[in-house]
Amino acid sequence: PMNTSGSITGALRLSKDLERLVNNPIGSDVSFLVGPDAVPFSGHSLVLLCRSKHFETLFKDQNWKSSEDHIIHKPHITPVAFDLLLHYLYTGTIRSIDPAHFPELIQASEEMELHELSFECQARLLESLRTVSPFQNNSQN
Repeated sequence: PMNTSGSITGALRLSKDLERLVNNPIGSDVSFLVGPDAVPFSGHSLVLLCRSKHFETLFKDQNWKSSEDHIIHKPHITPVAFDLLLHYLYTGTIRSIDPAHFPELIQASEEMELHELSFECQARLLESLRTVSPFQNNSQN
């Protein structure tokens, strides 16, 4: 029988190990220029294509394979959202974030076809709105 606690521990360790690669130039073979100010980010094509159909399609494209610089421009995604998105791709987790960033992360997730991330962010955004709703009636009738 499989030791489920060991596999959970192993998965958590793997997630933490991969987290060290988020935006890490060591071993990086992809560069991103993000937002209107072209903020640089580093990526690892093997991780990205394993985690995202968007990147799998991009990296299999002949134009990508023949390009020398391997730079991806994402001018419509904010650097904050892109950092959160990369973290999710590498670790499978969403960091604690200010709910104000959920709309931009949802937009970035949709652009990159990360529907699972988009749905999770939408759910968390709705939950955050419910907990701080100005329309709540706190009176006891």
